[in-house]
Amino acid sequence: MSAKLEERLLTLFILLVVLAMTVTATGYRAPARLIPLAVGVLTSCLFLGVAATVFVPRFRRRPQKAESIPLESFPGNWEDEDTDQTTAHRRTEFKIMGSLLALTAVTYLIGFLPSIFLYVLLFLRFQSKESWRTSLAMAASILAVIYGVFVQALNVPLHSGIF
Repeated sequence: MSAKLEERLLTLFILLVVLAMTVTATGYRAPARLIPLAVGVLTSCLFLGVAATVFVPRFRRRPQKAESIPLESFPGNWEDEDTDQTTAHRRTEFKIMGSLLALTAVTYLIGFLPSIFLYVLLFLRFQSKESWRTSLAMAASILAVIYGVFVQALNVPLHSGIF
């Protein structure tokens, strides 16, 4: 798949998700829909602008002309490095997308609060290479803030899972 096609598909996917979230927010009660609807409308407008730059040639940024420097003047084999960097970049993108899909599935199964705790804990420990103590402290702190703000202060019901 070409980079241009990947960019177009990702932009279209994100735009559709944001629009779906905006439409979903219209079904909330009056006080609860204010922030999600405002964020959804603004984000939709931003991504419509991004989509215009991706899909409409007239809106694309034109590359600036730069002084041409031959690749031979730089040490190393540039073709191999580009391939390695592209592969590593693609692997990182798949890791991020996979972790977000896993977060969504785990949230559905065990609920929002435990899944956020687990996600932060595992991300900090294995992706960021933090110590267990730091990972546990950060995950517990984030859980406490989310619980305090959304459950206690705002009285927002969070998904409790199917188990």
